[in-house]
Amino acid sequence: MFSINDTGPRIIGPYTYGFSLTLGIVLLFVWFFGLTLNGLILFTFAKNRKMRSPTNMFVMTLSANDFTLSFFGHPMDIISALSGSWRFGNAGCIFYGFAMFFTGLNCISLLTAISFDRYIIIAKPLYASKITKRVAGIALILCACYSLVWTLPPLFGWNRYVMEGSRMSCSVDFESKAMLDRSYQIAIFLACYFIPIFIILFSYYHVYMTVRHVAQNTTFGKESDVAKKNRKVEQKMFRTVVAMFCGFLIAWTPYAIVSMISSFGNPHVIPTMLTASLSTWAKTSVVLDPSIYVFTNAQFRIAMAENLPIPVLKKMLLPKEEEDDDDEDDKKGGASAVSPQNGEESC
Repeated sequence: MFSINDTGPRIIGPYTYGFSLTLGIVLLFVWFFGLTLNGLILFTFAKNRKMRSPTNMFVMTLSANDFTLSFFGHPMDIISALSGSWRFGNAGCIFYGFAMFFTGLNCISLLTAISFDRYIIIAKPLYASKITKRVAGIALILCACYSLVWTLPPLFGWNRYVMEGSRMSCSVDFESKAMLDRSYQIAIFLACYFIPIFIILFSYYHVYMTVRHVAQNTTFGKESDVAKKNRKVEQKMFRTVVAMFCGFLIAWTPYAIVSMISSFGNPHVIPTMLTASLSTWAKTSVVLDPSIYVFTNAQFRIAMAENLPIPVLKKMLLPKEEEDDDDEDDKKGGASAVSPQNGEESC
């Protein structure tokens, strides 16, 4: 059992060094694959200018965000978990809490922007031409600014960054019951979790209904070759972005629920082992996001394989025969009836 001082959250329930060591090993794998996968995605985008569509600019920034999270945050996690306690002092705790919170909020901001981009392109095609690279660049800046708006206040007294009960990472103080801190907790849950999820669900609902409507009412007939090709393009694109959103929910929602219980319920009913496990699970999003993008996008896998010197990895990335046929069909099918902005699979 760890011994801790009187400051910071208490350890609830059994929490041994063996458990901390296990989390450290898991984080080591997350760190390695997070850097590798996101690094390969960024390298592929850098080598293939034709893939830098406005939507892919969001995906590229999301990978850069996850790469930064892995590069700066996970080594501090790993060292602390392997040694059994936080090793970077109060200043390191504040830096870590700020950096991890910013990249986490920026992630959901980017996923929200991607969903709204898909909503405009597919559900409001008359406005699709307005989604240019310049507009996408401005949106990326706004996403970063929005994340900063909510991560800077704890540095200036509206809540604070503190040690978590596991004593191996830091975050916003979710356990404080002070009125000022409580107001911040309510604000971030609304502005940084529930509202973005509402926008994402609203966008994807209308995207789904638009794709369904076009598939059923196309002038070419829903069983024509053109209709089938259009459906394939839009369904693959829709599947990718929805899968990335689901990956985010799967990774972060359990930790968000525990944080809400800590804020608005009794934090002492939550075992520290559970909190530490869910915090570690949330950090696997840096692996889930790139994995989903790569393995649901045959076009991107082909581009990535071209730059890999390892034959085994190339073979794993190259799409199967039926996927190749689908890609050829998409290219021959021309512009999609739903998404007139461009004919390629943009996400």
